[in-house]
Amino acid sequence: ISADAAFDGLMGLLPAFDFQEIIFTVVFGIAALWIVYSRGTALNHAQDWGPVTKKPRKGLAALTMNTALGAVCLLYVVYLFSQLAYFVGGFAGILPEGFTAAAYARRGFFEMAWLCVLNLSIMIFGVSMSRKNQGQAPLVSRIMCLFIGLVTLFFVIAAGAKMGLYIGSFGLTRLRLLTMVIMVFLGLTTAVISLWLFIPKLPYMKTVLLIALVMGAVTLWVDVDTQVANYNVSAYLSGRLETVDVGYLEDLGGGAVPALDRLARQAPEAQTRKHAAAALENRRKPDMDLRGYNFTRNHAWNIAEEYALK
Repeated sequence: ISADAAFDGLMGLLPAFDFQEIIFTVVFGIAALWIVYSRGTALNHAQDWGPVTKKPRKGLAALTMNTALGAVCLLYVVYLFSQLAYFVGGFAGILPEGFTAAAYARRGFFEMAWLCVLNLSIMIFGVSMSRKNQGQAPLVSRIMCLFIGLVTLFFVIAAGAKMGLYIGSFGLTRLRLLTMVIMVFLGLTTAVISLWLFIPKLPYMKTVLLIALVMGAVTLWVDVDTQVANYNVSAYLSGRLETVDVGYLEDLGGGAVPALDRLARQAPEAQTRKHAAAALENRRKPDMDLRGYNFTRNHAWNIAEEYALK
């Protein structure tokens, strides 16, 4: 409910009484009754076959695991139903009212990220702890886990779209860019684990680790500060952003200096050009010993020095 305004609205349309009792009675009560009745009937008609010599099979029985997975899937079916409001424009009271672009984009974003992590854990647990048949979990269990994986991908896409709306309205920051990187990683991880459900020999943990290493290396190589500054300045100069936060760009590292220089030269408002030039003049010379030296910092200092000498 806290993660999505539409789902919150759908739950708000339901009568105000305690649903916990209904959920436990209907979902888990029927499942428990199924088990108790079938076991009791079987014991009543069973023959005495003597001592059991067969070793117990490891893992949870298919009925037990599928009952738990089915409850999760049922909850997500209701959630997906609430999302139809975004596509068909119906269901009065479900669509978020009074939300700004920023409030709607931020609404439940990190809750969505935690739900993705929780769903991935459920998928791994559901397959790993199920009683295996010829080395594989029951097909129904794997199909339910796949459904949870598809819902997780929907979470990733929806959360990414919300963050994209936020960035398009207010620009890019370190946190927003790194959050998008994390969501891409969660989406790729979900895809790998979904494949593992039907390809048991796939080394999914090694694959996920490799994806994390590659994405981490690329993120460091492209320099987050450079990308944030370039996006904000380019969006402002092209008219996609109405304003640009020069103070925030000033607080970024040396990678933001070339973008500030472009802003000081090309900004349409004289006040913005003045603020950008002042930000460059106020930059202090970085520590240029071997431990702190790199091309970006050296290039940034050379640009800033031109403004300091004016």
